[in-house]
Amino acid sequence: MVTSAKMNEIGTRRWRNRESIQFRRLVDGGILYDEDGGCVHHLNGVAVLIWEALGAGATVPEMVNHVCRSYDAPAAQIEKDVVDIVRQLSVAGALQ
Repeated sequence: MVTSAKMNEIGTRRWRNRESIQFRRLVDGGILYDEDGGCVHHLNGVAVLIWEALGAGATVPEMVNHVCRSYDAPAAQIEKDVVDIVRQLSVAGALQ
């Protein structure tokens, strides 16, 4: 579960994709390949939108707006999902 403090910490930071991560879009999502660690990460459609937005330098609120335009879901749920996906990508070492 993402706490309010964790949401604030993640939401206020400007994240970037690590340069050693290779991305490939697939029909139903995408994959990340970590050249340094040799790990593969599978992304669903929402995570692909977030990854691409991170590459463009988007903030968490901008990512939430971007996902809201693509999916019919409550904004509060999308914000939670965006924060959780950014956290997971960070823990996996895909972000800097």
